Order: sequence, then C-alpha cells, then structure tokens
Amino acid sequence: MSSKTKDWGFSFALLCFVFLSFLAMKKKKACIPHINLLPLPLLHMLWMEASISMAAGGSGADSGLSTEGAALLELKAGLEDPFGHLSDWQAPSGNTSTSTTLFPCAWTGVTCNTSASVTGLDLSQRNLSGTLSDAAFRALPWLVSFNASCNALSGALPASLFSHVPGLVALDLSRNYFEAEFPPISPASLSSLSFFSAYSNNFTGAIPAAFSELPRLRHLDLGGSFFQGPIPPQLGALSSLTYLGLSGNLLVGPIPPELGALSQLQHMVIGYNKFSSHIPPEFGNLTNLLYMDLCCTNLSGPIPPELGRLGSLNTLFLYRNSLSGPIPPDLGQMSSLMSLDLSVNNLSGSVPPEFGGLRSLTLLSLMYNNLAGTLPQAI
Repeated sequence: MSSKTKDWGFSFALLCFVFLSFLAMKKKKACIPHINLLPLPLLHMLWMEASISMAAGGSGADSGLSTEGAALLELKAGLEDPFGHLSDWQAPSGNTSTSTTLFPCAWTGVTCNTSASVTGLDLSQRNLSGTLSDAAFRALPWLVSFNASCNALSGALPASLFSHVPGLVALDLSRNYFEAEFPPISPASLSSLSFFSAYSNNFTGAIPAAFSELPRLRHLDLGGSFFQGPIPPQLGALSSLTYLGLSGNLLVGPIPPELGALSQLQHMVIGYNKFSSHIPPEFGNLTNLLYMDLCCTNLSGPIPPELGRLGSLNTLFLYRNSLSGPIPPDLGQMSSLMSLDLSVNNLSGSVPPEFGGLRSLTLLSLMYNNLAGTLPQAI
C-alpha cells in the first residue's frame, strides 16, 4: 500500500471518528448535558488538521491543492459570498498537470511569491459577510498583506492574525462590523507591521498599549468604533508613525503629552471623543504635521502658542470644544495653513493682526465665540 493511500486512509478514519463523535454528542446532549465526547473547539481543530492532511497527502494528481490552499478554503467556509466573487476558490477536480504549489495562486485576490507561497490576500469591496477563521491564518505563515476592507464581516478578530503571521506588513480591516476587544498583540510576531487600519467597526475595550512595541508602524487608524478609556501614553514611542487616527470613539481622560514626541507624524485625527483636558503644549514639537483634527472632543483651556511652530501644518480643526482665552498671535506664523476652524468655543479678545500673514489661508471659521473687534484688512 502506498504512503499516499495510508495518509488518505488515516485522514478518512479521523474524519469518520470526528463525525460520529459529533453525532453522539448531539444525541446525548439532552440526557448527559455535562459530558461531551469531543469539545467543539477540538472538533474544529481536528477537522482542520484532517482537511490539511488530506490536501497535502492527496496533492498532485489527486487534488493539486497546497496546504495554504486548504487554509484559504477554510477561510472561505466562514464567509457568505452572495455575488460569487470567490467562486474560483475551489480544489481542482480530476487529474491536473499544474504543480500543486501553484494552487491557489491563480485564485481571485490571491498573490504569491516566486516560491508559490501566499503573500497577499485582497478581499476588499466584495460584499462579503461572515467571520474570519482563526485556523486559516495559522496556515498562512508567509502572508505579507491582508485587505478585507469595505465588506460586512463581523465577529471577533482571529487571534492568529496577531500572533502567527510574522511577515505581515499591511493589515486593512476597515469599514466592517468587527466587534469585541482586540485579541492579544504579539510584538514579536508583528515586528514588520507598517500599516494597520481598523477604521469604522464596532470594537470595544481599551486601545492596546502593545501597539507601541511595533517599531515599523507608520499608519495606525482605530477611529470609528467604541474604544474606551484613555489614549495609552506609550503610543508616543512610535518613532516611525506618520498617521494616527483615533477619532469617533469613547476615549476619555487627558490627551497624553507623550504624543508630542511623534516626530514623524503628519496626520493626527483624534477628535469626536470625550477628553477632559487641554491641548498639550508638546504638540508644538510635531514639526512634520500636515493635518490636525481635535474637534468635538471636550477640550478646555487656552490654545497653546506653541502650535505656531507648526510651519508645515495646512489644516487645524479645533471647533466645538470649550477652549478659552485669546487667539495666540503665534498662529500667524503658520505659513502653510490653508484651513483654520476655531468655531464654537469660548475664545475672547480680537483676531490677531498676525493673521494677515497667512497667505495660504482659504478657510477661516471663528463663529460662535466671544471675539470682538474687526478682522485684519490683510486677511
């Protein structure tokens, strides 16, 4: 008997045992509610292992499906695909002359390297719903990029996505319905991660401070969910970060002055929260900043004159807060400023004549304050 036959026979026997155990459990559930022959998580694990074993043992002329291909079929099994975007995700039938390692490289949204390992997976904007399989990502060790944005995916994120994909560089889960808290983040397993977006989901709990231990992270967007608690001050250690998006959550407490150490930051979008503090003067150190949005987030106190050092800033939104005191003349030094919105605050005094030097300004909103006097003629 060939080794291939033995492997397939073992896998078939294992599947039969799993199936019969499951039936026994279902039948006896009402009689023996506290005894299960096999727990459901173990059933699922054995099923996945058997499926991968069959795929590997029956490769070549029998199925032409690699281990990674079996993992993608496991991923597909948890998804609803009403428009059939993933209809070509299936094991080949009959004899095939194609190398087993090339499957599933020709499937929709799948990218492979020269060794035919799956490195990219793009499922974005495909009207998919359902959940992501944890077991599937444990069998995709070479994955570099995963984009599942703009779908209707739900449930909790698979823990393996944050612990078993060591080469992951880009992860986009934005505009879905994922929920619950983030799984534990393994910095050692995500040391290559550069882009992470979970914008517009239903996540809860605290923002994981472990993000601060990802040295190559450049883009972090956790906006549009239900994250609670304070911003972890440890995020100020992300020396490569260029984009920070935390807007539209339920974040509270003071804004950490440590964020002023993000020397490479270009976009800060942290408005629409429930902070209870002032604007840290340390933000004047963000000299590479292009866009700052701190609107609608319960900020109080004066506008720090240190913001006038942000010579590259083109957009500053501080509207709908409780900021008070005069407008700092230093803001007139922001030579690149194009949009400035300070409306709906408690600002007082007059508009500084230095604003006449803002030659790039195209939007200026100061309404609903306690300002007096006239606008500088040079504006």
